[in-house]
Amino acid sequence: MFKGLYIDDDEPQRVLYSELLSSDKFDFSEEALPKSLSYLVDTIEEQEPSIIVMDYRLDGTHNDGWDNKFKAGGVAQVLRDHFVEAPARDVPIILLSTERNIQQLFAPDKTSHDLFDLWYLKEELHLGEGSRRNEIHSKLEALVCGYQQIKDELAVGEPQGLAQRLLALSKEEYAQINSEGLKLLLLNSEGAGERPHVIARQFYHSVIKQPGLLISRRSLAAKLGITPESFAELANAGIFSNLEFDGLFAGGWHRFWRHRFDQWEDETFDILLANLTGQERADKLADRFKRPVEAAASKWSGSSNEKFSFACRVCEDATELCHSVAAFEPKLLPFMERGRICYDCIDREDEMRRKRIRVAEADEQIVSDIRNEIIVRPVVEG
Repeated sequence: MFKGLYIDDDEPQRVLYSELLSSDKFDFSEEALPKSLSYLVDTIEEQEPSIIVMDYRLDGTHNDGWDNKFKAGGVAQVLRDHFVEAPARDVPIILLSTERNIQQLFAPDKTSHDLFDLWYLKEELHLGEGSRRNEIHSKLEALVCGYQQIKDELAVGEPQGLAQRLLALSKEEYAQINSEGLKLLLLNSEGAGERPHVIARQFYHSVIKQPGLLISRRSLAAKLGITPESFAELANAGIFSNLEFDGLFAGGWHRFWRHRFDQWEDETFDILLANLTGQERADKLADRFKRPVEAAASKWSGSSNEKFSFACRVCEDATELCHSVAAFEPKLLPFMERGRICYDCIDREDEMRRKRIRVAEADEQIVSDIRNEIIVRPVVEG
């Protein structure tokens, strides 16, 4: 069982979320009180947890003898500095707070973003309909196991092969993929492995989160031009099992190899799927695997007779090039795929703002035209 610490200045909240974070894999029963920054950091180091979860606002409760004029970012910064000196004790740090605090006080595109591995809304842990508790637990477990895997790999040495080993590829298959730039993210200027939390952050954001070397279930469904439900039926039948990624963090994020998908497509069909509409792809898949397959429908045109290319970066639904704009992503490496945003999400805009996803400058006029109804949503017949 992994030992976790949940840090919150509010006692009822601390009790509640320590319980919700606990599971058969995690024990969050120990306390680390934010009486002062030095007291809190000393307590954490004495406890030696496998993972740390914090509320953002640690300065809202004023108890006698407490000097808690700091927020989670300050604690995380001190801990990360300490971990530089003691990398074997490096652990994941997660932000858990209300949407108001995260949106107003924690901007993912600012410096503090690098201090946390992930962030979640408190209500996502609540039991009942819409709860993400089980999903969050699996991701936390994957992070803890991933950190240990990174430490083990660093202990082995041979930093030049670190990227290949974390991807869990043979040397022969690693040579087949375009991983230019990945190795430099994981090694320091002297050619040695970076600190565990730096490697974890770079790998998560560049490989797991960013489409490129890997693609998500929703991305693969979009490239096939079918609904997520139909994709799940095919996946449950084992049709894509040979495409699955089983490297670092795979236990928390189900991903598929893009290069293996390209090979599978070439071996399975006599035509590139990109040249077919969603309905035509669904028909081919149904004929090939003798199963009912439902085509995706464009959220903008409402039609399945669109040539879908990718999942929208905001809603993750199948999206076509002609009804999407480029996302603003200033740090793309050669192996990464630039994200795109469907016209529907541009039109509705709320979820885009919540996720803090921005549009590339070159496509800002299209955004303006959609919101000013110069580009008009097609009328769906029937």
